[in-house]
Formats: sequence, structure tokens, C-alpha cells
Amino acid sequence: MPAGWEPVSVACLSLHLGLPDLVRRITDCIYEEIPSYQQNRIARADLEASVAANTDATLIGVAARREPSAEELEWRFRLGRKRAEQGMPAEDVVKAFHIAHRELWEELVTAAVADPAATDVLLAAATDVWSWTYQLTSAVCDGHKDHTHSRSLVAVRRAARLIELIRTSGAGSEEAALLARTFGFDPEGIFGAALIRGSGDVAIEAHRCQQAMAGQFRAAVCVPWGTDLVVLAQRHLTELSELESAVRAAVPGATVALGLDRIGLPGARLSIADAERTLAVTTPAATGRYSELWFLAALKRDGETVPAILQRGIRVVQERPHLAAAVRALLDCGFSHQRAGRRLCVHPNTVAYRVERWRELTGWEIGRSQGLRLTMAALAWTEGETVNADPRPGSL
Repeated sequence: MPAGWEPVSVACLSLHLGLPDLVRRITDCIYEEIPSYQQNRIARADLEASVAANTDATLIGVAARREPSAEELEWRFRLGRKRAEQGMPAEDVVKAFHIAHRELWEELVTAAVADPAATDVLLAAATDVWSWTYQLTSAVCDGHKDHTHSRSLVAVRRAARLIELIRTSGAGSEEAALLARTFGFDPEGIFGAALIRGSGDVAIEAHRCQQAMAGQFRAAVCVPWGTDLVVLAQRHLTELSELESAVRAAVPGATVALGLDRIGLPGARLSIADAERTLAVTTPAATGRYSELWFLAALKRDGETVPAILQRGIRVVQERPHLAAAVRALLDCGFSHQRAGRRLCVHPNTVAYRVERWRELTGWEIGRSQGLRLTMAALAWTEGETVNADPRPGSL
């Protein structure tokens, strides 16, 4: 014991004699001040045992003016893991330690004031008590974080396994249904899927996305899949429109593809497939919806055969985009040449001429079903190439 430290040691040891009463008082304060403890997540006997161990170690350590031993810190590390297993938030566990520190210090001051000689060393004692509290709390936090991280890794592996089963032939398996339930999904409910293509670390983006979706959905998982992210979500109601906003909040600037809302785990597989096909035809950094891009997505799936069938139309779109723009405007305006002309800022006769030139060059007449189908397919295949297209000088 350092010279001159005797008054503090005496005060600590006197408190140690009344340890049971002090532990009960600290435990009462914790239950009163921290809601999660009020909910009886931790049995009183369990809490009193940890309070007693921490208070006992602090009093003996401060009395001897020594630092916590490796064994004492390891015990708090295990306590942190235990509290994490019990579902206690880390901030509440830390707050409980601070309450214990506050009550212990008040009692120590009361005991020391009775001895005038202790007043001079009281400030140094405060530093020692705080050092013990800091080191014990840090060990508890490390243990809590270690368990939480381990649990997160397990959850990520399970989520990846669930997505793997859904994407393959295992969507209807008992394993898939069991895994889905562990995440809170109703295997027979309505699922919505999204694929996300960001620009950063997929593991970090998956974690952010998972956090952004927490509390917004009945259940949701987000896992890396190659260089992309796969999201699967389910609400209590049938509406899943919030999925895009949640994803955008987590990964701003990403390319987002949304599948259709579908029923059951087999439907979840189809929704993921929807999102995959949509991602292939979605403009970078934009949001694509299968409900809007399904036609183009279906065409792009057969990337070798379709261009050969549509070759004439694709060539006209690329070489004479103003003709394609006129055809598109006429279709969008219900075959009204006047409305199409107003949209393109040209005379209705010009629209009619350009549509006729389309027919001459492609052989497709948009007034007949076969010609209309081929025309719409060619326009969909070359989506974006006819926007604001103006004719070359000297052409109509």
C-alpha cells in the first residue's frame, strides 16, 4: 500500500463490510433508472451477483491502489458476452456500470469524510475509482461487441444460405422454410426482392442496408452476392413500396433493380429472378422496376437470337433515330398524328411521312399486329437511343 493511502484503504474496507446493503442499493438504482432492466430481462439474483463482484473488486483494488488484473478484466469480458446473449443493449450495460460507480463513489466520500486525513487523498481516490470503472466497462463492452459480431456473422451466413436455397431448387424445402422463420419471415407471405449494384465494399454496404431496413419491415435480409447485394423483404401488409427508399438511404448512388411482389418462398425466387433481369437493363445509378422493364428484360435474356430478328428495325433506330422517335410518339399518343406532332414540335404530315419511311425501311407496318410487335420490340431493345432525336440536316 502506498504511503499516505491508509485513509482511503480504511474507507474502502469499511464499505466492504457493508457490501450486501450497498449491492442491494445499487441494484435498486439500476432497476429504477434503466428501462430494459425494469423489464426483468436480467433476474435480480444475476444482477446482484455481477454488481457484488464488480463492487468487491473495485473496493479491494482501490484499497491496494492497484490496476485490475488480467483475470478480473477477462471476467468482465465474459460478462459482456453474457449480457449480449441475454439481449441487453451495450449502452444499458455501460449505464449500469456508471450507476454503480456513482453510488460507490458517494458512499466512499461519506466514509472518507469521517476521517479528516482522508480529505487530502480523496481526489486521487476519485481518479483510481474512475480508472477501475473505465477499465471494467471497456472489458464488458469488448465482450458485448465480440458476441454481437459473432452473432452477426452467424446471421449473415444463415441469410446467405437462405438466399442460396431460394435461388436454387431448395425454395420449397423444409430447411428454407425453417431459415425464413428464424428471420421473422412468413414462408407463405408476400416477398419483395431487390438487387443492388453499388460502388463500395459489398460487406459494408450490406451491413448499412440491413440497418436501414431494421424496423421498417416484418422481416428483411441483405447479403452480398458476388459484387452485388440481394435484398429480400416482407411487410405485415402487402405494400413493399418502402423497399426502394430504405435501400437508397443505405447505398446512395447505387443501381437498384426491384422485382415484383410475389407470394411464398417460390415466389421469392421469382422476385429475385425479376430483379436480376431488371438489373441487366437498368441505367447505372437509377432504379429499375420489373413491372416497367419486363418487356426489355425479357428481350435481353435472349441476346443472341433477338437482335437477328430485329436487325432491320435496330439499324433504322441507330441510323435514323428521328424516324423511331416519330413512331414512338405516334404509339404513345394513341395513333393521333396531331398530338404526336405537338409532342415532337413538327407538322402532323411530317409525323405521317416519317412513320411511312419506317415502314418502307423495316417492312413493318405498325397498323398490323405483327409489324406492331416487331416495332415495339426494336424500340424497347434500343431504349434511350431515340430520346430527343433530331433528324440529320436535309432529312425528314
